[in-house]
Amino acid sequence: MYAPAAVFLLFTPTRAAAVLEQHFAWLRDKPVTCDGYSGYPSLTGTIQWDFVHVLRKAEKLAVDGVDAGDEARYDMLKCLYHDAKQVRTPAPRAIADLTRRAHALAASYKDHEMRTYLANAIPDLFTFLEHPGMSPHSNDVARQDQADAAPLIPAIA
Repeated sequence: MYAPAAVFLLFTPTRAAAVLEQHFAWLRDKPVTCDGYSGYPSLTGTIQWDFVHVLRKAEKLAVDGVDAGDEARYDMLKCLYHDAKQVRTPAPRAIADLTRRAHALAASYKDHEMRTYLANAIPDLFTFLEHPGMSPHSNDVARQDQADAAPLIPAIA
């Protein structure tokens, strides 16, 4: 079962994997919701790529109007997110269908950066469906009142 969410803020001059290991080694083997930073897999093997980060990036592309189809792609990505949240139990068939749809959507982007970003996110985009209680994003925790959030961890230089 997935543990309750918490926010940890750590300010350091680098995002090196060694910083993660030093301060968050206790997270090893626990599912973690985070952005796609490449250092996280060295800490834990179970990553949920923050779905809202993906949506924001797609929204920005749709608003900027680079390609007429980007708005429709953003709408399709929102539908994918909605459909993923409707899955109530770990269902390999549903996850496979969502993954197939995500790959098709990623391939449809003409913007190379977005296409690559989404393709890189896909392997960790539906992790929350395999861990009941895990959120597909970190926004719920980020919205908590500071008094309810985990204490700030001071930077260690």
